[in-house]
Amino acid sequence: MARALFALQVEDYATWRRTYDERHEARVRAGLGEAHVYQDVYDPNSVTVVLRGDLDKLEAYAASAAVNTSYGPAGVIGTPRVTFVDDVT
Repeated sequence: MARALFALQVEDYATWRRTYDERHEARVRAGLGEAHVYQDVYDPNSVTVVLRGDLDKLEAYAASAAVNTSYGPAGVIGTPRVTFVDDVT
């Protein structure tokens, strides 16, 4: 299983988190597995989301219009950096 790391800066973590939580069912419908959210210890508005799933599903989800149009209302600043990784151990 691959993982997608979404690194983003948000205006307000609480506002962003509400939108993120509301999109849980969309992630499930996209066939994605577990998800983890991390905050920078020095900047709580710097967030990394790690999603797990098949690479093709992760890529489709990251490129989807539904995800990309949700960034503005969620208070995401700029364009998130998305990196796809796989376990090697």
